[in-house]
Amino acid sequence: SRSSTTILLTGYIDIINIGADIGPNRDLHVVNPLDSLKGMLAISTNNNFNNLTNPIQIIFDSGNGFNAVAQRFSMDKLCLDTMFINGTIIPFTTAPNLTSYMQSKLISAGFPTPLRTCRVFYNGNLNFSIETGGNDDMFYGINVDVPVYFKSNEGDDKVVWMMSNSILPSSFDLGIGWDAIILDEILSNTTVDLGIDITEDIVDIFSSNYRPRIDGNIVTNIGPNPNSQVKILNYLSQDWLQIRQGTPFSPNNNNNN
Repeated sequence: SRSSTTILLTGYIDIINIGADIGPNRDLHVVNPLDSLKGMLAISTNNNFNNLTNPIQIIFDSGNGFNAVAQRFSMDKLCLDTMFINGTIIPFTTAPNLTSYMQSKLISAGFPTPLRTCRVFYNGNLNFSIETGGNDDMFYGINVDVPVYFKSNEGDDKVVWMMSNSILPSSFDLGIGWDAIILDEILSNTTVDLGIDITEDIVDIFSSNYRPRIDGNIVTNIGPNPNSQVKILNYLSQDWLQIRQGTPFSPNNNNNN
């Protein structure tokens, strides 16, 4: 949306594509999809019976081209935003203050108070699909309640997936390049695809209360759900799988502390 007005989407919706409409040619997909949002986009399924069993598919793929800009996403249980390379949220300066009318609409749509202002404000039954391109991209998902599919294609990419509360599987396809992923206290089954390449990739699994078990390319006993597991695809001879005690000091911590 080029408008800085807050937009609330409710009702029965199948798919939402966020980002510039630039056609199927991947060479033209160079734009961070969240850059197209000048005002907050709120999406709610909490008051819609149809979406209780049929989740909304939310797709971000306008930046999946080889020459795309670097994209850095930060996500929690209510918001998807863009962030600086150090993990802090980029201020959403174009978004106006919420009007009293919009505040009442958001509350009636099931959003908790105090209300927040972010690029994508969401609740309910949704699936997020994010695909980035050839630059060095980042995705931090912390305390997320919905399943996420993240594909980073080329580039040296970093993913953090911590304290996931979704009972549905999530998947991270890290593509070609030097990539790193940090996993900590996740509830659902998670697939990590390290890509077929000759560069080193690192999988760090942190655990403070559990003793992870490794069986081939599958790691179990990773969180509070005894049936959850991490499945690692394309785990090649140069790649590293590291089991660490404790929790990451911060999403940027990738050392032995």
